[in-house]
Amino acid sequence: MKRALWLGLSVVVLSGCPSTGIVCRAGTERCGNGCSDFTSDSRNCGGCGQACLGSQVCTAGECKCRAGTTLCDGQCVVLENDPKNCGMCGQACDGGQVCFDTTCGDHCPAGAVRCGGACALLDSDALNCGACGRACPDSQSCRGGSCTWDLVAACLSTGQLAGLQSGSDRRGPLVPMGSGPVSLAQVGDVLLVLDTIDNRVLQAKLPSLEQLPPVVATGASPNHLLAAPPYVYSVNSISHTVQVLRVSDAGCPAGSDAGCAETGDGGIGLMTVGAVDTGANTFPQAAAKVGSALFVPLWGDIGANAAAGQKVMKIDVSNPASPTITNTIDLKYGAPGVDLFPFDAGEPPTSRPYAVVELDGGVWVALNNTTDGTPLTPRGPGVLALINPTDATVVKTVSMGAGCQNAVSVTTSGGKLFVSCGGAAVYDMSFRLIDTPASGVVRYDPASGSLSTWSPRCPPNDPSCLVVLPSRLVVRDGRVYLGDQNGGRIFVADLAADGTMTERRGYAGSAGGPIQACGVDLTVGFSNVSDIISLP
Repeated sequence: MKRALWLGLSVVVLSGCPSTGIVCRAGTERCGNGCSDFTSDSRNCGGCGQACLGSQVCTAGECKCRAGTTLCDGQCVVLENDPKNCGMCGQACDGGQVCFDTTCGDHCPAGAVRCGGACALLDSDALNCGACGRACPDSQSCRGGSCTWDLVAACLSTGQLAGLQSGSDRRGPLVPMGSGPVSLAQVGDVLLVLDTIDNRVLQAKLPSLEQLPPVVATGASPNHLLAAPPYVYSVNSISHTVQVLRVSDAGCPAGSDAGCAETGDGGIGLMTVGAVDTGANTFPQAAAKVGSALFVPLWGDIGANAAAGQKVMKIDVSNPASPTITNTIDLKYGAPGVDLFPFDAGEPPTSRPYAVVELDGGVWVALNNTTDGTPLTPRGPGVLALINPTDATVVKTVSMGAGCQNAVSVTTSGGKLFVSCGGAAVYDMSFRLIDTPASGVVRYDPASGSLSTWSPRCPPNDPSCLVVLPSRLVVRDGRVYLGDQNGGRIFVADLAADGTMTERRGYAGSAGGPIQACGVDLTVGFSNVSDIISLP
């Protein structure tokens, strides 16, 4: 039974060019001997071979000035340091002078480097990143003198990755990656990609996102990857195991099998060193690490075997070769410290622990809180359970309110918790999603107990808009980025100091519609943003 990200929307959709044997994935088209994303590939913008200038990026199939630049006489320039357009278009510095911070001068200030007549901060200048004239490709940012993406999204249903730039909200070109990328983790300059269809850990080079050779096998239907170098943990749902891998520079020992991946072409070595079985019908979903212990939510089966889940398992990984189950924390209805806030006095809720994070030394678990059968109808609001990691007891449970049902993801930022809610999904007879009431994002402040909500929706009376089905989320640069499991979109909200979330990118957004992060194949009709990672 597949439980990878909510309804298990893990179909790989390929479309393209059968006449030549080249098959392009959704959102890309044939270009030369391969496929390209004409909407955001600066080398092939709007068509094959149509390259943008170095100061431009490709947005919606058109070459446009990159963030921080201004169009002056047909060229994209940085008004802060362009000697021919210093502070405003056409305002040139005198011969020999340089431009810095919109002002002409005789020399560059401390920390800036002269690049022609411009004074550039090589640590942060996307047109002079790390060296004069080294422009970052596509919509990448310059941080610490290196080009990088701010965020990377995984597209489960189309087998792709997409880099994004925060602030401008621009997406880079779609890059093929496995069959079903479901979870992302970073180790140095390598992005680890968990493939829930092919049951393996892939590697992508940062920032290009190009796939690297090393591949290591996981258990069946992996759903979450946690990096805590030198160890990496894969939570495998159907094989009900938590797998321990070690980052290794020594290569694979003689006689090793698919549980080891050699280093190669910039990839890291990974070797399985241990595993623990969480038990039949437990369906583990995620992991958080506190000290030398992992805390793993057990979602459980449906029907008679549901009781195998509704727990959080504490696993001692101080000896990675022999991880040991030390405690099982009961989150069932009526268990000590557990209140699932049922909507009525009918059938007791089934807690369905799904996601987990550590915050200020405590373990917070997001509970779906549904019925025991199919479909999984909400029997109460989404719930957060706080667990004391030392004595493995439930400290308290917190309701996310009736407007948040089916809590599916949780993350932290600034001492606060952010929960995404899948809602009470409604389907028609063809199993087409037609509504998700009580879905969105809740921000919870553990100190004050205050809640604030944000619920992105399609425009009223627009049958062409795919219903929003929230998935995983991250918070970066004062904004909340929410993935969507139905339309392959990312919705963005500005986060105010008082916790209010105001839609920035969405159908009610002040900065335009949602970011189309993943391609949509019309033969299937949905696209799944399965994970979003924020890169340092």
